Amino acid sequence: MTIEKIAKLNGYMIGIFKIIYLNILWLVFSILGLGIFGIGPAFYALNKYLDQWLRLKREIPITKNFCHYFFERFWQSVAISAIYAGLFLIVIVNLFYLKNSYLRIVNLIFLFFVLIACTHVYKVMVSTNFNKVYEVIRGAFLLGFGYLFQTVIAWLVVIGVYLLISKFVPVLLAIFGMGFVVFILSLDGNLIIKNLYHKQLV
Repeated sequence: MTIEKIAKLNGYMIGIFKIIYLNILWLVFSILGLGIFGIGPAFYALNKYLDQWLRLKREIPITKNFCHYFFERFWQSVAISAIYAGLFLIVIVNLFYLKNSYLRIVNLIFLFFVLIACTHVYKVMVSTNFNKVYEVIRGAFLLGFGYLFQTVIAWLVVIGVYLLISKFVPVLLAIFGMGFVVFILSLDGNLIIKNLYHKQLV
């Protein structure tokens, strides 16, 4: 094995350990924030670090910057997570309690709608100049539905990989957790943003 291949393999291993560590940080900060005050800012911090690493190619300390990003847009992150959590909660409750099959189908469609609309919400926060909550939500909606096929493919990749892991190596679900999910969605968001910038330049 050549030095170049060893260096490349080392880079992959470092990337894997980064995802695992970021997942641990996301979980710890979510718990410390008692859920409602932790999940949103933790998602923002996770997306911000991945954006710096994957899109901007910056190698920066993980723990220090994750802590900083957690508080960077704290209340906006809390508000956005509360909005989407409320929407998901309404749909899930309806699915459990509604008996009418047509209404259940409507709620499943709405669930898909909300999932696509929120897929890139933190990516928009960390990659654009949108400062207001409604601007971020609108931007995420446009990214999700403007690139619907690409967004659906990203989710299918996540679901497919996690189904395989759950079947063959279930312990990896806990190890990679949300870190891998956001990693894939971040890569997808990077492709979308790159395409948007290219269209602006053409």
